[in-house]
Amino acid sequence: MVQSRQHLVFPLVYRLIRLALTLPVATASVERVFSAMNIIKTDL
Repeated sequence: MVQSRQHLVFPLVYRLIRLALTLPVATASVERVFSAMNIIKTDL
């Protein structure tokens, strides 16, 4: 979409696609942090 410069024509669609692709990565990393924190808390 960026290569064909369509992100300038459809900015909301581009933002939605970018959010949809970014969200699972962010969620997985947050879950990993909470899991590590849980392990640390139970050991203490």
